[in-house]
Amino acid sequence: MLIQFTVKNYKSFKEKAIFSLLASKYDKKELEKSNIINVEKFWLRLLKSWIIYWANASWKSKFIDAINFFKSFTVKIWFKSSKWDIINIDYFKLNDYSDKIPTEFEIIFLNNNNLYRYWFETTKNNIISEWLFYKENRKEILIFYRENNRIEKINEKYFKKWLVIKNENLLRENILLLSLAAWQLNEKWIVSDVYNRINNNLRISNWLSNKIEKYTQSQICELTDKKNEILNLLNWVNINVSNIEIETDVEKILKKMKLLSDEDKDEIRQKITESQWTILWDTLLYYKKFNKEYNIIWEESFSMEKDESSWTRKFFALTWPIIDTIENWYTLIVDELEAKLHTNLVEKIISIFNSNTLNKNNAQLIATTHNTNILSNILFRRDQIWFIEKNIYWESSLYSLSDFSIKSEENFEKNYIRWKYWATPKIKNLEYILNK
Repeated sequence: MLIQFTVKNYKSFKEKAIFSLLASKYDKKELEKSNIINVEKFWLRLLKSWIIYWANASWKSKFIDAINFFKSFTVKIWFKSSKWDIINIDYFKLNDYSDKIPTEFEIIFLNNNNLYRYWFETTKNNIISEWLFYKENRKEILIFYRENNRIEKINEKYFKKWLVIKNENLLRENILLLSLAAWQLNEKWIVSDVYNRINNNLRISNWLSNKIEKYTQSQICELTDKKNEILNLLNWVNINVSNIEIETDVEKILKKMKLLSDEDKDEIRQKITESQWTILWDTLLYYKKFNKEYNIIWEESFSMEKDESSWTRKFFALTWPIIDTIENWYTLIVDELEAKLHTNLVEKIISIFNSNTLNKNNAQLIATTHNTNILSNILFRRDQIWFIEKNIYWESSLYSLSDFSIKSEENFEKNYIRWKYWATPKIKNLEYILNK
C-alpha cells in the first residue's frame, strides 16, 4: 500500500510536492468504515482512493510523469545501461537556476506488514545520494546510505553482499544501488522486496496510448481462467457479452494489411514462426442473436476496433488493471479516469475501491479527473479530494480539500466550480478579446 510519494524539481513541480494517502484526523468520522484502511501495527489510517482535480494547463500530467519516471528509473536493469548514459531528468525549466539543483524523489509504502522509505536525489549526470529505511516494528532501521559513488553506511544484517559492490566497483554514478543489488547481487528479502514492490505495485494506466488495451488483450490470451472475471466486469456495467476472443490468426491479420507486399508478408510469417510470437490484433465481443420470437439462435461477433464505441474500448482496457489491482492489493494510477466514460460508470469504478466487500485486500486507486459530478461527500472524504494549481510563474502546487475550513455537508461541486478551492480554468472575457 502506498503511503506517500514526494517529488521536487521535476518538470512543473519546482518546490517539494507531497502526495499523501494518510487520512486526515480532522475527517475521522467521514466514511471511516468504507474509505479508510486501518494499519494498527503502525497506527496508520490510509485512504483507499484519491482523486485529483486541476485547471487546464496546470500541468497535472506532470504528476503522472513524475511517478512514471521514478518507477522506470528505480527498476532500471542496470547492466543494460552504460556508465556514459545521461539520466533523463526534466528539471523545472522556467527559471535560470533549477537546472543546477538536484531532483528529489521519495516513496513510503507498506508491504508484507513492513514499512519502507526509499529516497534518492539526482542530476542528469550522477546520483547525489540514496537511502533505504525499513521498519518492522516501531523503530526505523537504516539499510543503506549512499553518497555520490560511495556507500557511506550499510546494515550488514540486511544487506550481506555489500562487499561485492565495494571490491568489484560495480556501483556507477548513474545507476541506483537498489537496482544494482536487486539484479546483479540477487539480494533477497529487503532489497528485492522493495525493488519488486515498486515495480509491481505502481500500476499506471494512460488511456492516451493503446498499451493498456493490448495489456488486457494479452492477459486474456495468457490467463484464460481470468477471462470470466473480465466478462463479469463487462456485464456488471451492462456490456452484455457472452464471450471474448482475441484475434491472433496470422493469416487473417496479414489479409487485412493490404498495403504490405507479398515479400513483406512472407518475412513477417517467418519471424513470427521463428520467435513464436503471439500477435494481438483485435478483440472480438460475442453478443447473443435472437429470432422474431426473441429466442437465442446463435452468437454474433463484433470487432472492438470497428464496431464498438470508444467508451466500451476504454472500459474493456481498464478491466484487467482493475481486477489485477484488486486481487494483488496494488495501487492503480489512472490518468483522466472520466475520459470516454459516463459519470455513473466512473462512480462505479471508484465504489469498487471504496468497498469493504469488493476490495478486501485494500487496493488503492489514484485518478486524475475533470468530472465534477463525482465531487461529493457521498463518495469522498475531504482528504481524498486534491487539487493541482499553478502560479503566475508556472510552478505547480498540490493541496487537499482538507486544507480548507469548510463543513463536510457543503456542496463540494458547486464551490469548486465557483472557484472557492481554485484549480479551475481562468477564462478571460471572450467578447473583450474578440473586440481587440
